[in-house]
Amino acid sequence: MPIAGPVAPIAILLAAFAGPDALARRPESILDRLRPPLVAAHRGGAFGLPNTTVQFAASMQAGDADILEMDLRLTLDGQVVVFHDLTLDPKSECTGTVESKRYIDLMQCTLKNGERIPLFEDVLELVNGDRILSVEPKTDSVVIPAARLVLADGAKDWVYFQTLGSEHRYRLIRSVSPNLAVMTQMGSPLSLKWIMAANDPYLKIVELDRDDATPALIGDIHRLGKLATMNSWRYQFSEERFVASCDRVFGQGIDIAVTNNPRSCRRQVSAWSTHVFDHGYALDRQHVRGWIRQHPIGKWPVLLAPLLLLAYLAFLRRCLNARRRLRQSKLQAFARSA
Repeated sequence: MPIAGPVAPIAILLAAFAGPDALARRPESILDRLRPPLVAAHRGGAFGLPNTTVQFAASMQAGDADILEMDLRLTLDGQVVVFHDLTLDPKSECTGTVESKRYIDLMQCTLKNGERIPLFEDVLELVNGDRILSVEPKTDSVVIPAARLVLADGAKDWVYFQTLGSEHRYRLIRSVSPNLAVMTQMGSPLSLKWIMAANDPYLKIVELDRDDATPALIGDIHRLGKLATMNSWRYQFSEERFVASCDRVFGQGIDIAVTNNPRSCRRQVSAWSTHVFDHGYALDRQHVRGWIRQHPIGKWPVLLAPLLLLAYLAFLRRCLNARRRLRQSKLQAFARSA
């Protein structure tokens, strides 16, 4: 029975002194947790053991990423697993697709890094709200089972779904719950009108391509109360193997940087947010140069480059000489036959 009348303020005051558990506290929603700038680890950290429980645990322990990004697929018997590729061949010892195998058969497929393909349910249990999860359903068939798992696990306050701009996938998620957070993608200028028409507070994040991320568009997204995200690893040919490009992303006003190098990205976020350095990328450049000076192995590419060039030139010269000798032998054979 609720407490009413003049006794209510006294009861509340006594409950407050009784301890933090005395008063019911509303759990922090995902809308509250999405406070930029945020670092999202692409596949949990793409240069580790991507999309594995080992990598997700390592990323949480390192503490560099606010968000763990991952990919979901559905097995033949309806189990949601974390796996990226269309076929099993590139990353495991098996062939075929995840969708064509039962999970019991998939358990026999060892990834080339020695791990097994994890169940999404196991990843939810591992993370348990310690980080935000950004999940990308790779097919339409996995959307509803994955959404139901998130609700059943009580994880809706720390998981959001990527739709890649697909209105169909958005509707599938909404058929399960109106309160699951969703990220869409800007496919055209009409996408912004669709986002406005949806009038959905849980449609919270908009993904932009680097070629489309104009200040005007980012401003429009912010005025709608949404967050903008971008893949920082697309700025480099090496896909951030050595240095992240998060400073370029945050410098444009983007809220969430999806990176392959969370450690470097976190360093750039710290420099960018505190204005210790004007350019976080330059900070990481200094870090890399210092590493090369301190570690002899870092000098190997510099020392080997001239030797490799000389070896290539010698090889090219041998090829040209062999071709010349072949041509001369053909001419001599032709002269003898004539």
